[in-house]
Amino acid sequence: MKLQKGDGTEKTIVVKGDPDKDGAVTASDARLALRRAVDLETFPEGSPEYVACNVDGDAAVTASDARLILRVAVGLEELT
Repeated sequence: MKLQKGDGTEKTIVVKGDPDKDGAVTASDARLALRRAVDLETFPEGSPEYVACNVDGDAAVTASDARLILRVAVGLEELT
């Protein structure tokens, strides 16, 4: 999500677990994270999408991140 600052610049806010930036953590986000984990998506490390996918905070986006995002999407876990 981008916010306009008072000085005319923009600030990007990353919501963990929401790489598609639609404002909600959904199964679609888990799918996107899994696609990145297996290199079917190519957004670079450090991009807002990558940061949103890497919910466990380790060094890479993995299937574990996708699993956690899916659990959040269906209400079995919460992200802290």
